[in-house]
Amino acid sequence: MLSKIALVSFSVSVFCFLAYHVIGSKVDAAGVLREPFGLIPIGYLALGVGLLAASAKAATLIYRIIRRLFS
Repeated sequence: MLSKIALVSFSVSVFCFLAYHVIGSKVDAAGVLREPFGLIPIGYLALGVGLLAASAKAATLIYRIIRRLFS
């Protein structure tokens, strides 16, 4: 379950960062900067969730290996 969460989170993160760069930013006629700024924090949030899920999965696997070795 944690590996699926990590995979989906990393995928969302990559999508957000790529979408931000593909969409780009521009200045309109009134001099206002237009950019999809919301994609940046969503991408970092998804990256953080993915790292936490991957770390939890790795810790679980290491715990199981150590428990099996010393049993």
